[in-house]
Amino acid sequence: ESQVLAATLLGLAPADPAEPILEQLNCWLASLPEERILSLLLDEGVRRIRQENPQKLLALAKDWLTDAQEYPKQNALRLLRPLAMETEADHLPTIFLLITPLLRRAPLPLRADLISLLIAAARSSPQETAYLLRQNLEAPDNPDTAWLIRQVVDEFPPNLQDSLRTSMRR
Repeated sequence: ESQVLAATLLGLAPADPAEPILEQLNCWLASLPEERILSLLLDEGVRRIRQENPQKLLALAKDWLTDAQEYPKQNALRLLRPLAMETEADHLPTIFLLITPLLRRAPLPLRADLISLLIAAARSSPQETAYLLRQNLEAPDNPDTAWLIRQVVDEFPPNLQDSLRTSMRR
């Protein structure tokens, strides 16, 4: 209960400056919290920063995605998911740029979080997400793109489902 309360309070803290909140977040994540606390930290724990200064979270996710370890990459994908769900914001181009390497070669430990992020993006902006997937399908050296499309294709409107399936057949 104390961890839940602490994560919730962290998300209510003033977002400017964001650095103390992000330092605390990194400190807590380094302790490898249980799944429920981890999800709460990456969603509720950065709520005000996501609302008031999302560029800080995008920069943090970029840093985590360049880490050699899988755990920070998983955290980055989970951190990006709520940003991808925001239909009024325009974070998707940056998010797509960050995750493009993973769309082509999706390491097994990251696949569930990557699928979850793609589903959120597909619900927020199906046209943009379908375009991203088609572009990565046409890129060289993309052994995992078709597999990812098959996992998320049902989240798209019917016309885009057909378009994605046609692209995979080519």
